[in-house]
Amino acid sequence: MCRLLNTSLSSTVLGSRAAMPHLVAGRGSIVNVGSINGRIPATGPVGYSAAKAALIAFTASPRSVGMTGSDLTIDAGATKTA
Repeated sequence: MCRLLNTSLSSTVLGSRAAMPHLVAGRGSIVNVGSINGRIPATGPVGYSAAKAALIAFTASPRSVGMTGSDLTIDAGATKTA
């Protein structure tokens, strides 16, 4: 589960924090790709749903620190990948 959280959430948080000064100065935006499982947890690996729920919450949070523009998460539905 830690590897999943690091891949799905920590990389987004660290990258966004590094970019934040430039995004604020240039009135930029953050667009993250989430999952419907972040809003409606599915049965199965709980780490995936937890990581996507945290991603949704994180994406909304820059507005509270003065970020302007559109900060949004795109929630993808089920997709057959194999």
